[in-house]
Amino acid sequence: MTEDPTNAERQARFRARQKAKLDLLRNGGLEARIRELEAELARERAEKKGRPLPERLVRKKRKKLERMAPAPAQAEEESIDTLRAELEQAQRTIKSNNTRIKNFNQRLRALASKKSIAMSKALVREMRAALHPDRAVDDPRRRKRLEELSQEFNSYTFVTPDD
Repeated sequence: MTEDPTNAERQARFRARQKAKLDLLRNGGLEARIRELEAELARERAEKKGRPLPERLVRKKRKKLERMAPAPAQAEEESIDTLRAELEQAQRTIKSNNTRIKNFNQRLRALASKKSIAMSKALVREMRAALHPDRAVDDPRRRKRLEELSQEFNSYTFVTPDD
């Protein structure tokens, strides 16, 4: 049976991991210096061959080196805080949007459950005439569709302003 490590052992392992991370960060600066020296060496070799490295390539390499340079630890902590704030803002936005969707769905259900629609008598007559199956004498498919729509339309009760 293995024993659980003591608190002191866990702390020692934690300190070792933290030290390794710190060493990696410190060595990151050395890697940037190595890349810078390699670029300088390439420039000198090009000049030695009799053709200087074009200035635009020098600028391009310099920009690349700047991008590849490791960010300081403080900037990393700031970026983590910034990302957390953005995440919280996004979560609040999602929550408010979900609430709005829920409210819209409730309104839609309430409107769909009503079988009465406010419409003038003239408009009701016009709609019934437009949906009447006799309008499609030649086309049996259209006639059947109009019949279904007409039945659906006639199932609603209409509240007219005249009533």
